[in-house]
Amino acid sequence: MKFKKALLISIIFNCLFLSGCWNYREIEQFSIVSGFAIDKSENKYILTAEIIESTGGRDTKTSTKLISSEGVTIFDAIRNMIRYPGKKLYFSHTKVVIISSETAKEGMIPVLDLINRDIEPRYTMKILISKNIEAKKILEAGSGSEIFSYTLDDMLDAQKNLSSAPAVEVWEFINDLCKEGVSATLPTVTLEMMNDKATPKVEGSAVFKGDKLIGYLNGKDTKTFLFIKNKIKGGLITKKINIENNSANMSLEIFSNKTKIKPKFKNSKLIIDISTDTDVSIGEVSGDMDFSKEEVREKIKSYFEEELENQIKDLIKKVQTEYDSDIFGFGSTIKIKMPSLWKEIEPKWDEVFKTVDVNVKSNINIKNTAYTSKPIKMGD
Repeated sequence: MKFKKALLISIIFNCLFLSGCWNYREIEQFSIVSGFAIDKSENKYILTAEIIESTGGRDTKTSTKLISSEGVTIFDAIRNMIRYPGKKLYFSHTKVVIISSETAKEGMIPVLDLINRDIEPRYTMKILISKNIEAKKILEAGSGSEIFSYTLDDMLDAQKNLSSAPAVEVWEFINDLCKEGVSATLPTVTLEMMNDKATPKVEGSAVFKGDKLIGYLNGKDTKTFLFIKNKIKGGLITKKINIENNSANMSLEIFSNKTKIKPKFKNSKLIIDISTDTDVSIGEVSGDMDFSKEEVREKIKSYFEEELENQIKDLIKKVQTEYDSDIFGFGSTIKIKMPSLWKEIEPKWDEVFKTVDVNVKSNINIKNTAYTSKPIKMGD
């Protein structure tokens, strides 16, 4: 009997005090932000947000609009923005944040500080740098499409088939900024004319030293960078080859890749050994080369292995001389695999990085049945 009374009291208590969400709020009280852009003018931040609006009853229609405001800080600009829609901005459904190159050159800490302190923005938001153009221009060019910020997010996800830009979420960028022995990168977005209309294009990478933007990699170099970082998911390797007086442009489609980085210290010299093992298929051959022959297949394999090795060496040398920024994470690898050596060279890593020698060995496995197919030839 006592048990039944206790159970009844417990049920009544739960119904009175534990029903519903303690912080429940109607969605109509907020303006949902799908994405936002941050620019800087003189001593003020300019925030431009894409707001999702829903109209209609049973047949609900979704549209977007852009609103902008200024503030001494980013948070100040967000609060000043309330006056336009008359509602508090809601960032839990925000997918992308675009930072202008000018803002990024001054430092990313103010942007990250806001995201880190506010409970609404998610760490899975993707960050992009607008290359040599105001960040708000990217959102303006995409206005008219259905929730452009979400389209931009899809464009970044599609990079696994192109590998011409890295898809970086907020937590990854913060992690690289805080980690020793590695510098951060972000994807870049710009505008290009297509059918007489400025259209956003995601390609290339922004290179950072600390939290400040210092330079860029184009789409081709970005693909090589992703090879080194063991983050390549797809894309093509193309090259014009010449075998037995027959030349052809050939494209290999990347299926998978495994990159290993091994530091070693020999004769008072730091050396980084990089090995790549890549599975590909022949996507296209523009020519009449007969690669059903064993000797031809071996030469094709050798050509592309050499091409990838040269691309990796050239990019590392370029970053060492032009940017002096360890975006490859060599220092982080040394810290893990050779901690005693890292303690010794860490204070002067910026100088050591520029002089590191690199050995590269690439292995390419061509795996599809088209590898043994003969080329198409016209009959008489």
